[in-house]
Amino acid sequence: MELMSIVMLILVVGITYASIAYRRKKEKELDQYVDKALELYKKLIIMLRVELVDKMYYCYNNETGDFVCQGKNIKEITKAFKERYPNHGSYILNKYLHLFPGEEVDGKIADDSSDEAIKAGLRAEIDDYVKARSLVE
Repeated sequence: MELMSIVMLILVVGITYASIAYRRKKEKELDQYVDKALELYKKLIIMLRVELVDKMYYCYNNETGDFVCQGKNIKEITKAFKERYPNHGSYILNKYLHLFPGEEVDGKIADDSSDEAIKAGLRAEIDDYVKARSLVE
């Protein structure tokens, strides 16, 4: 009877350990996917910091501080951005939206055509990542 109890205890401990190890492995994989998604987002979307000087908006990359584009309104900014970064999207940080009174601004200034290009690029990046992961496993 004691032997049966010991065997059962070992089985329960083993199953518990295996389930914890499996869960940690899955959490690590999820973290890797989230990290990759964030990396892709940062690669394809440029967060903009905006300054208003003499009725001209100057947009800068919020991460690097590099000049991105300029314009007198959202339409000009959008056009200038698309000319310089045709395969990227952009997002004006919320704390700068007050600089655009009376203009329809939801933060995002990329147009629909660039959205499709960004999505296609993102799909290609994800496919490459999945292929690379399958080769490792």
